[in-house]
Amino acid sequence: MIFINPKHDQRNAIRRALRQGKEETRREIAKQLLDVLDEETISRKTGLSLEEVRQFKIDELNDE
Repeated sequence: MIFINPKHDQRNAIRRALRQGKEETRREIAKQLLDVLDEETISRKTGLSLEEVRQFKIDELNDE
């Protein structure tokens, strides 16, 4: 029988939520910088992949 520690599960859930929040913040910052910085700089400074930053640019152009 496997025993699951509820506190351990809560801590993992909190860590996961914090990580997801940080990732979303980096994405939002990257999107805001698209009109002032090049894609490579945005990628380097936010830690997002260059492909993800480029996709933001494509999405932005399609939304216009």
